Amino acid sequence: MQATQRVTADSTAPRAARKVVGRKCIWQGGVVTLTIPAARFLAHHALKGEGGESLNYAQYGMALRGGVINVFLHDIVDPMAYAGKKVAGAIEIWEKTMEGGARYLYIDFRPAEGSAITHKVTVVQGLCPDRYKSENFVVFETPIFGQGAIVLSALF
Repeated sequence: MQATQRVTADSTAPRAARKVVGRKCIWQGGVVTLTIPAARFLAHHALKGEGGESLNYAQYGMALRGGVINVFLHDIVDPMAYAGKKVAGAIEIWEKTMEGGARYLYIDFRPAEGSAITHKVTVVQGLCPDRYKSENFVVFETPIFGQGAIVLSALF
C-alpha cells in the first residue's frame, strides 16, 4: 500500500526532451551485413532537413543491459522494403552528447547492395569479454560501464 502512495505527479509525467549538444563520428569506413528486424520493430521517420530536403529513414534498437544501441537506416526510399532481410551497407559509429553530459552510442547504416563485406559487427550486452580485446577487434564500450559494447572485426 505504501508504495502506491509514494507516486507523485513528477514520476508519472513524461520525460522532458533533452537537447543534443554534440555529435561526433568515432568510426567509419567499413561495410557490414545487418539483419534488419521485422517491420513491426522499425520506426519510420520522414522529416524535412534544414535546407528543406526530405529525410527518409528508419530506426530500430539493439538491446543492451539497461539500454539500447539505436541503428538508423539512411539513404533509402522505402525503409520497410528492408524489413526482415539481411542487408549489406556502410556503417558509421557515432557518439551523441546530451545536455547534462549524458553520452550515447548509435549506428548510422547506409545500404550499399553489391558492396564487398569488410567487417563483422556485434553488439555485446554487459561487460565486453576478453576475447574481443585484441588487435583483431575494434571495441566501442558504452559510456555507462558494463552496459555493453559495439565490436567490429575485420574480415580477412
